[in-house]
Amino acid sequence: MGVGLTASATAGGGAAAQDQLKVAAVFETPIEETWVNQIHVALLQAKEELGIEYTWSESVSASDFARVLRGCAEQDHGLIMGDSFGTERITRRVARDYPEVAFAFGSGIGPAEPNFAVFDNWIPGGWQGRPCCSAPSRRWACGCSRAAASTCPIRCS
Repeated sequence: MGVGLTASATAGGGAAAQDQLKVAAVFETPIEETWVNQIHVALLQAKEELGIEYTWSESVSASDFARVLRGCAEQDHGLIMGDSFGTERITRRVARDYPEVAFAFGSGIGPAEPNFAVFDNWIPGGWQGRPCCSAPSRRWACGCSRAAASTCPIRCS
């Protein structure tokens, strides 16, 4: 399953109104949190370059997460994105109730048909041996330090 952003351009360079994708992002953490901020910045770029309509909610508590997700789905958002690590079950339950809406969330669990795509931690076939980030800890995706990568049981490459 894949989720993609598309928009058709008009002669004036903007997205055609009838084809404008409405995207919502729902985050458990403040928008300033580095990981969430990268999603936010990418969606702002998609808004600028592809003409998507983009709205977001930040610092959403677990007790409000389902309500916010449902609100987005009922406001005709075609794609809802965000972080679901702490609200994994809630997010998946809501996604099942809205099969016509695409959900794409950071997740430690695999995708679910028909509408739940994942990114970040879940990688089919195991870790791909890439650094998680360029942080001074220099940790690989499996959690090993670069110095210990040769002895890692997960076989970082």
